[in-house]
Amino acid sequence: MRSDLVDLTVRLTLVAVARMDQRWLVTALCDSRLTFLRSLKGWPTFGKGWAKRVAGVRTEALALLKAPVIATSTTLPPVGTQPPKPAMVQTGGLGAWLKSLFGGKAA
Repeated sequence: MRSDLVDLTVRLTLVAVARMDQRWLVTALCDSRLTFLRSLKGWPTFGKGWAKRVAGVRTEALALLKAPVIATSTTLPPVGTQPPKPAMVQTGGLGAWLKSLFGGKAA
């Protein structure tokens, strides 16, 4: 898959998630995870710990929803802008790497 297509898909997904009811989303994801864990063979042995972990994730996620949003320099630009093209890096290849690894000395 092309990186620009992946980037666009991620951005569109983030926009869709941002438009959803965040509380509902956290609850739905945690409920879904718990349903999956209950279906596993190890549930009778590990279920209490797994359930406790999911409950902790739910509590933390719901607490984060109450926290103020702080814009950072990593905030995504609007969808539709062109992502930067990756720079091509020239290396010496495997031979140069092996030479640097062993100091260029013969065995």
